[in-house]
Amino acid sequence: MPQVFIELRTRSPHKPHQHSATGLMLATRSLIHIADLAANQAYLERNPPTVAAVEVAGLRTMLAVPLCKDTELIGSFVVGRKEIRPFADKQIEVVQNFATQAVVAIQNAQLLHELRETLRQQTAAADVLKIISRSAFNLQAVLDTVVELAARLCDADQAALLPNRAYFRAFAIYGLPASQSEVVSKFVLEPGRGSVLGRVALEAKPVQVADVLADPEYTLHETQQTLGYRTCLGVPLLREGHPIGAISLMRLTVSPPSQTNRLRSFRTLRTKPLSRLKIHD
Repeated sequence: MPQVFIELRTRSPHKPHQHSATGLMLATRSLIHIADLAANQAYLERNPPTVAAVEVAGLRTMLAVPLCKDTELIGSFVVGRKEIRPFADKQIEVVQNFATQAVVAIQNAQLLHELRETLRQQTAAADVLKIISRSAFNLQAVLDTVVELAARLCDADQAALLPNRAYFRAFAIYGLPASQSEVVSKFVLEPGRGSVLGRVALEAKPVQVADVLADPEYTLHETQQTLGYRTCLGVPLLREGHPIGAISLMRLTVSPPSQTNRLRSFRTLRTKPLSRLKIHD
């Protein structure tokens, strides 16, 4: 593919036309073979991706083979020619075989990624337990370790661990200048819809807002302007189902975290160890 076509596809979201090769493949979950893209209805209706394939990449004949995991469509394998020359049955069979191997490769890569992520989480859990064993009466050291590891695991720019002050008063921050610690220390974990942590306290479950500036219920505008975050994820620290605190992860760009489950398991790990600390100190 020409570099200009690659850049175009990278920049622009791909919305397959119903008559395009990819659109037909999505609808039928089967192989699609188009002898002449320039005669295809999607091209005649000037569908941008199809027009780009013909006029930028110079493709005329196209074959699209679905990548299926059981009954789930996980991708497509597309090959084309710059002349009108349909693929022979033997060639189609070769591409289908490659598609099958590609699915196996994708599954193996996903499994390896999951194993690595599990190892990262286990390492983080071990680090927390180590700091607890070394600092059995130092709650601040534990919270500092927890909030730093949570931020790193989930690729957050900023993070804070805040208390329900009826249970403990210590807090921890990550990625924020020391001058902003006072802003965080004044935050009270109270139920309400005006902030992410308020919703966490209200619902006792993880809450994520992709863009706080686009959320009509969000009212913590002064804090947002001071800290500069856009995406926010809050996860409660639960004891017997009641929030005794919360972890807040923030990103400076609109980029929803995909690691909520990591924080769930991370939070669960600490509920019993924290109960051994002097959390009222």
